[in-house]
Amino acid sequence: MSDPVDHHYLPIFYLSRWVGADGKVCRFSRPYGEKVVTKRVAPKGTAFEEYLYSARMPDGPPNLAMGKGFRARMVSEAADALALLEQGLRKSKWKPQLRSAWSRFV
Repeated sequence: MSDPVDHHYLPIFYLSRWVGADGKVCRFSRPYGEKVVTKRVAPKGTAFEEYLYSARMPDGPPNLAMGKGFRARMVSEAADALALLEQGLRKSKWKPQLRSAWSRFV
């Protein structure tokens, strides 16, 4: 499996909360000046930049270590924390790891 090029600044788990019956969200963009263009896309197809969470080296390929390590773990833990929030879990029941993950995400 190849390394992902598109790094989401809004994680797919979070974007998925707003999908419609067609499984897509509405993406707004301004590709040509001031005119706003809308398009229905899958959550995977919006809110990303190429190599956003990588170190850019002047004489080599992007270093993807940050996206594969810290960022991937943070997104996974934030998804778990959101699931607990939706269940109405009392604050006193939160594990410090998930509380920290949610604060990093927010």
